[in-house]
Amino acid sequence: MHGYFNQSVETMLRHLESGARLPASQAFAATQETCRVPLYPASRDHIRFENRTVIIPAGGTPAGCAP
Repeated sequence: MHGYFNQSVETMLRHLESGARLPASQAFAATQETCRVPLYPASRDHIRFENRTVIIPAGGTPAGCAP
């Protein structure tokens, strides 16, 4: 979790300092090694609203990461 926390803080700082784009709202499977959070996740991994309900998928492993 620590690796993902560091990554999220770095991403937010880049966004605030230079307007860098934030990743789409998503869920993905964590692995033993910290993977980069995809800027453009697979559509199956998007967190979304349907009929006033939040849908949080199980989330797949990001491309390029070992499961």
